[in-house]
Amino acid sequence: MLNLEKKIIETVKRYPEGLTIARISKELNIHRNTASKYVFALVKSGILEQRRVGVASLCYLKKKKFFF
Repeated sequence: MLNLEKKIIETVKRYPEGLTIARISKELNIHRNTASKYVFALVKSGILEQRRVGVASLCYLKKKKFFF
């Protein structure tokens, strides 16, 4: 996993209410397009999920489901 991906995961972990890509980019002081690229990769790999809340799309850590 890349260092920037780890930083994004740690940032999202600190905000359980979710973050927009714009807020992630601001928190990490990176360009929004760069944040978007890595967020979409993390969503595709199943680590993050995105939900629409009104006009915003919020990023969350994906909750793991356990089956017994």
